[in-house]
Amino acid sequence: MRMLRLFLVGAMLFTPWTVTLRGAAMADSPAIAMADPPAPDAPAPNIDVHINEGATRVVWYQDPMILAVAGIGVLLLLILVATAVRGGGTTIIREQK
Repeated sequence: MRMLRLFLVGAMLFTPWTVTLRGAAMADSPAIAMADPPAPDAPAPNIDVHINEGATRVVWYQDPMILAVAGIGVLLLLILVATAVRGGGTTIIREQK
């Protein structure tokens, strides 16, 4: 049983090396290196890419970032006004006798 385990471990460790070495040997063979590449079936199409064609520029008051910052600013201003209008009345605590 111990020999069988040793054999299986050796086989598992050696198997990846045999696959790698066999693939490297085939890649270096001159027959594969000198083979002609296959001819294309059809000529490549003429691709014309237009970037920013007809694009309009965003003005500052339509920019989403400006709108978000302004919205947060208005919200904070409303909170500040609401807390100021509420008043800061004092709390009177009477002493117990």
